[in-house]
Amino acid sequence: DKTGTLTENKMTVSHLWYGEAVFNASIHPDLHPPNTNDVPPESPPGGTSESPPKGTPEKREPPPQSSKVWDTLARIIALCSRATFKEGQEVVRVVDRQCNGDASETALLKYYELKVGSVIDYRNRHPKIFEIPFNSANKYQLSIHDQPANTYLLVMKGAPEKVLEVCTTYLNARGQELPMSTTFTDNFEKVYGNLGNRGERVLGFAQKLLDSKLHPSGYEFDPDSPGLFLHDLCFVGVVSLVDPPRAAVPAAVARCRRAGIKVIMITGDHPTTAKAIARAVGIISPGVHTVDETLTSPIPIDDEAQAIAIHGSDLAEMKDYDIDSILLQYPEIIFARTSPTQKLRIVEG
Repeated sequence: DKTGTLTENKMTVSHLWYGEAVFNASIHPDLHPPNTNDVPPESPPGGTSESPPKGTPEKREPPPQSSKVWDTLARIIALCSRATFKEGQEVVRVVDRQCNGDASETALLKYYELKVGSVIDYRNRHPKIFEIPFNSANKYQLSIHDQPANTYLLVMKGAPEKVLEVCTTYLNARGQELPMSTTFTDNFEKVYGNLGNRGERVLGFAQKLLDSKLHPSGYEFDPDSPGLFLHDLCFVGVVSLVDPPRAAVPAAVARCRRAGIKVIMITGDHPTTAKAIARAVGIISPGVHTVDETLTSPIPIDDEAQAIAIHGSDLAEMKDYDIDSILLQYPEIIFARTSPTQKLRIVEG
């Protein structure tokens, strides 16, 4: 199981894509002494001015601190989360604080606290009145918050492809809400793929101001009927997180191989991210291509694929004998976007 076993389970925010531009979001602990949330003056909102990942759309100058797009993304990061700081750590540097919450949410919590300010103060001004927590089947979480003038704001984060499915608009660089377009989705796929190729976990963020006529003050939202309000959202951006492989893992995988043990990786992450991590730790050998890569490569690959990456949606359609066949046929195997139930099924295969 990748996260926390092959990797350190110590996530940090790495890149952001909003306003149709990519920003490096690296946080350097030495820039953040105790008792301060100041952003270094040379750091733009959401990130530094370093080059974007190779192959991503060319990065323009970062928007000003008051950028509507950054403000909107930061708001979702703060509100669509269950992570909190443990008490009694006011004199501890933000990056060193202990948190309640999973590694991804902890990374986002610290990033907001460092870049913007107190998460708790902001949440207190926008109380949560409803939520659907993240689960491995839906691959998203959402929450609804009180807004001025008796309106509700819905915020959502999760697997980018799942978030995009319920969006009909997006925020452009000027903060304008525009209809979803092929150009935007093509850029989205390009950025998503390139961040994943770096081994980074990518999350999508969206929002929707609910119609007060359909959802008046006091409206009771039904968690079993999200379709009543989970539609026509506005896609705001993505955030990628890096969780480095444990230092001892490549050597451990190599020793297993020499002993004749096949090491198979199972993860809930996107296949692109999963393959990058698998290559970093030696589960996919140098120069080995997966089945999907041989099919989509613009350059013909003569070698028969020795590795395969199975998506959870494909796994759901497979019979047990299909899984057994894959386990026997391929020396190097990854299962990605899997649920806990699917992980159990694979182990029992």
